[in-house]
Amino acid sequence: MNEPEKKTFISRFPAFLGGGESLLRRRQAFRWHCFVIALITAFIGMPVSAFSGESPGIVFEVSELTIVHGDNRYHFRIEVANTGLTRQRGLMERRHLDANAGMLFDYGTPKQIHMWMKNTFIPLDMVFIDKFGKIIGIVANTTPLSTKVIASPGPVLAVLELNAGTAARLSIEIGDRIVHELFQP
Repeated sequence: MNEPEKKTFISRFPAFLGGGESLLRRRQAFRWHCFVIALITAFIGMPVSAFSGESPGIVFEVSELTIVHGDNRYHFRIEVANTGLTRQRGLMERRHLDANAGMLFDYGTPKQIHMWMKNTFIPLDMVFIDKFGKIIGIVANTTPLSTKVIASPGPVLAVLELNAGTAARLSIEIGDRIVHELFQP
């Protein structure tokens, strides 16, 4: 007597049906649920950074940059922080930065820049660049997690952050040139 009521109630939930036809429905429901879960997981867990995936919800553009020092050219794969949100986040919370990677902070127009290392675990070299791509200042080996303000030596269009020691290792110095689409030739 209770059996018809059970079938009526359970038929609303295909995963709980029994029998041959219900097996097909259960498989279809299972596939549908897996698809939905995979879709949600893809959007929630999508890596937004080409380097760490540690900045959920923030997307950095990725491009190539070259530092020209005399006859030498050093190539880097960089993330570009060109919005208020991406500049604010920067490399904070990251635990690793590849040797040939960095982040270029684009400020849109030349201005005096003040940065810090709050919530940044990776020691960095900060390279200050004018609108022509000329390096006008370098602050090497910044202190992780420091709130000490690091100021540009004058108006700059951008700041390039690299692993600490990179500028010394490659002999990068003031007057060297950065080649990137951001800078005027």
